[in-house]
Amino acid sequence: MQSKKKNGRRRKPRRKRQTENSRLGWRLGEFSRMTGVSRITLWRLARDEKLRLAYLGKIPIITDHEARRLGLLPQATANVGSQIS
Repeated sequence: MQSKKKNGRRRKPRRKRQTENSRLGWRLGEFSRMTGVSRITLWRLARDEKLRLAYLGKIPIITDHEARRLGLLPQATANVGSQIS
């Protein structure tokens, strides 16, 4: 049965929760501890415009895309597990 809102429109299906490994970004301190790159180095990269930070309010965030672009995280591989050996 489809659930309906008061105005008669159907609801959009809920988005699936993300797994632990599929984060969209990290705070500088979290990212520093995870990768071993110092926070000072991360700020220097941002200052030199080699690292683009996104801001959530006043909190600087390193996005997953940006971390992979710089090579600080391994590249995601497509079709993992689809090969049968």
